[in-house]
Amino acid sequence: MIDVNNKMGQTPGTKKQKQINENAQSLRLLIEKSSGIMSINDTKGNFVYLSPSLAKVTGFSCDTFKNTNLYDYIHPDDLPKIKKIFPNILESPEKEASITVRFRNKSGGWNDFDVSIKNFIDVSCIGGILMNYRDVTERRAFENKLTSEKEKLVVTLKNIGEGVVTTDINGRIILMNSAAEELTGYTQEDAKGKNVDDIVNIADEKTGKRYESVIDKALTSRLVNGYESHTILISKNGESRIISDSGAYIKDKYNNITGTVLVFRDITDKVAIEREIFKNDKIESISLLAGGLAHDFNNILTVILGNISLAKMYIKTGKKDNAIDRLTDVEKALNQARKLTKQLLTFAKGGAPVIKPVLITSLVRDTVSFALSGSKIKYEIIGEDDVWPVDIDEGQISQVINNLIINAKQAMPDGGLITIKYENIVVGKKPSLPLKTGRYVKISFKDTGCGISSEIIQRIFDPYFTTKANGNGLGLSMCYSILKKHGGYITVKSALGKGSTFFIYLPVSKQKTFDTQNDQQVLRGEGRILIMDDNESIRDTAGRILVSLGYEAYFAKDGDEAVKLYSNMKEKGQAPDVILMDLTIPGGTGGTEALKRITAINPEVKAIITSGYPNDPVITDYKKYGFKGAIVKPFNASELSIILHNVMNRQ
Repeated sequence: MIDVNNKMGQTPGTKKQKQINENAQSLRLLIEKSSGIMSINDTKGNFVYLSPSLAKVTGFSCDTFKNTNLYDYIHPDDLPKIKKIFPNILESPEKEASITVRFRNKSGGWNDFDVSIKNFIDVSCIGGILMNYRDVTERRAFENKLTSEKEKLVVTLKNIGEGVVTTDINGRIILMNSAAEELTGYTQEDAKGKNVDDIVNIADEKTGKRYESVIDKALTSRLVNGYESHTILISKNGESRIISDSGAYIKDKYNNITGTVLVFRDITDKVAIEREIFKNDKIESISLLAGGLAHDFNNILTVILGNISLAKMYIKTGKKDNAIDRLTDVEKALNQARKLTKQLLTFAKGGAPVIKPVLITSLVRDTVSFALSGSKIKYEIIGEDDVWPVDIDEGQISQVINNLIINAKQAMPDGGLITIKYENIVVGKKPSLPLKTGRYVKISFKDTGCGISSEIIQRIFDPYFTTKANGNGLGLSMCYSILKKHGGYITVKSALGKGSTFFIYLPVSKQKTFDTQNDQQVLRGEGRILIMDDNESIRDTAGRILVSLGYEAYFAKDGDEAVKLYSNMKEKGQAPDVILMDLTIPGGTGGTEALKRITAINPEVKAIITSGYPNDPVITDYKKYGFKGAIVKPFNASELSIILHNVMNRQ
């Protein structure tokens, strides 16, 4: 202990004082050997003694404190607090108090001290106010930094566009930012402490079915078959928004889970724009295809009309065999027309993607042939054998291929060659492309056109970027978007005057079941078949085919008539064995609704759905709607006979 004012030992040397001085010297020695920070001050705050540690921590020499007062070193904002404490301490012996103050140091800054103050005026070896200082400067700086970071985080969370919700380990809400309040319709005050499932109401975008656990859904959100797992969030007032959602666990320093953080992003407008772009791109592509399509259909119609005219002439002159040959050619031409129609429907298909395993070689060949209709451009395909099946939406990938072929056509206005090449590849753990580890089918489309300059090649997949006078810049950006959602990718190599090669990558399917049934056979049978279709010509043609196959045919023009006729026939013990039902009846009851009513009459009814829309969900997933089979218009006698045979003989 240092006697800053040189007052120790001035009292006459009585025996009692000698003992006091010895005690004081022992106390001084103890303090100086310790690291404790202490001072003794008189009743006015003047320094009487101080430990070397106080001088060391503040940077002052001990002499600096001579004839100075504690108040000279206290921060002005803290001075009123300590001046208030001193009179209270003096009221009684050994009374104590605690305070946190800022103490000036030699560098002009401030040390933060937690100070314990105790009245030892009546203790002879001390004789003053004992002050113990604990330096908390670093702790206070850390706390201030933590507070600052917390404030920054609060401001950031408040102003970001994503909704953020944090919960404890039991799913009770701790925090919601402004975006989350707006999305859910609940305020932070309303939601705090409540279960997150009671505040955040999310459902499947397609089915509308609510998810039971918001946390489980967010933590498991992934790309499903390459498509974003879009979800609907329904607010307190019933408003629905499309969101993308994700989540993560909050863990402590011991890696124990203490809660979760959930993030929701409103993508309603983004999805609407993407769908509009997708629709506009189809309109543009279809308009470009219209000329070639009309050319091919006119060729087909020429073959049909010419052969029908010849067949009539041969029949009149008794040349039956010649007439059959002409009608066979008509049938072939009609099959070509059906193929073109199917390609157009596949290309133009909208709505939610339907992912299924596909042997893509046929789709590519059909789409390329379709896109090049009426053009001067030729194409060749390399490596079609043993191509792995892929999981795709046929309509969307058909559009990708079509857009690439249209680009190639525009790059070769005077004709040229497109070379299409397949490769089965495996992407390893360190891929050179942004693809996940796994197997892919790589398809390249190489043209002999004008090529793309190095200045613009990096921008060709940007939305609305185009070098064409009448282009909208959506074709290649849509290709990029579709392939990305499939878990695939697209790249390009090109140079001016040397053509372009586009490479697309599609993930391989894990399924390997494909129908290769021969549809040219004709199977005869017997039984009662009810045909429901609003088109009289279709009813008449289908009826004649059925009779020729050995069946009895009954007819209804809509669902109401079909239900009534089925009920009457069942009452007579002559219920139809199979009903052939049209999906859509303009202004009337269609096949799906009619089947529900007939199923109420006979739960074991066998029905086949038919439609001119091959990609309609009822056609692609007919079992879900209660049908035993599906057949797409137009169909021939062989196809109708096979599906009837299969349905009637299926147990």
